[in-house]
Amino acid sequence: MTLITLQMMLPTLRQIQMMLMMKVKGRFNRKLKQEEEGDKRRVIFDKTCKQIVWETGLAFASVRDFREVVTKYVVQQKFFIEKYINEPTRVRVKYKKTSCPWLLVASYDSRTKDFVVKNYNSIHKCDPTNRNKLCNSKYLAKRFNERIKEQHNIRDEFLRSNPGSTYIVKLSDETFEGGKKIFLGFYICFHAMKKSYLAGCRPCIGLDGYFLKEVCRVQLLVAVCKDRNNHMLPFAWVVVEIENMHTWRWFVNLLKDDLQLGNGTNMTIITYMQKGCENAITDLLSKSEHSMCARHILANWSKKWRGIERKNCF
Repeated sequence: MTLITLQMMLPTLRQIQMMLMMKVKGRFNRKLKQEEEGDKRRVIFDKTCKQIVWETGLAFASVRDFREVVTKYVVQQKFFIEKYINEPTRVRVKYKKTSCPWLLVASYDSRTKDFVVKNYNSIHKCDPTNRNKLCNSKYLAKRFNERIKEQHNIRDEFLRSNPGSTYIVKLSDETFEGGKKIFLGFYICFHAMKKSYLAGCRPCIGLDGYFLKEVCRVQLLVAVCKDRNNHMLPFAWVVVEIENMHTWRWFVNLLKDDLQLGNGTNMTIITYMQKGCENAITDLLSKSEHSMCARHILANWSKKWRGIERKNCF
């Protein structure tokens, strides 16, 4: 075989070699990218992969992509890790337990402009866990963003998957451009929680409001009670734009109908300085006993009068 023939076959042999490598790596859904300089290869992570397999030299486009993959990996494997070095140019990840040797180290490569895994120890001795601080609201929002968008009517899907529950959406009476109305709030009461309250919870309901300080700056109004094990049971809540007499009246009226409270006979309602809540209770649950939260009263007193004497009264 002549030298010219070998030179002509060389690109074909390289292509066959690359195809074989892709076939071996394909089960891990990763892509190989051969550099122009030399015979070195970079293993570029494929964002569409379902199964994540770490190895030394695995490259990412940025440190942000690397962190996202780490989060996805620990959620899949039910691991509890910590990033005890978490900087723009290097990240060092290990298990929460110091006795576990599992380790993942990655840093910025100035030559390739990638974020590359430099050290990886796959041996671990930790048990799976369902508690993971990396699985936060930001991760869940990104993970299920497209799925939620596909569900055009969330209310119908909610009622389909939770029969017997109550889901009420409140819209403005006025119609604006395009026939659209302004969203004012929604009310949720799961059937299981409603059934738990009616089955044996104490006839004592606590009402309180909270600020939601994320993207949608709204307020959450919640109704809670205590079950037979003396555990807190939040059984109904609404999300509204602002807390006032009208929103509390709307919430209390829905609770009254949903839980068949009548006029509030033999019931106790506990609140704490909610705007307009007292008037709503007086009008809709006139026979109920209305009390103030002792813990909040003590907290306000402690700002001005400190000491053990007042605390012992509670």
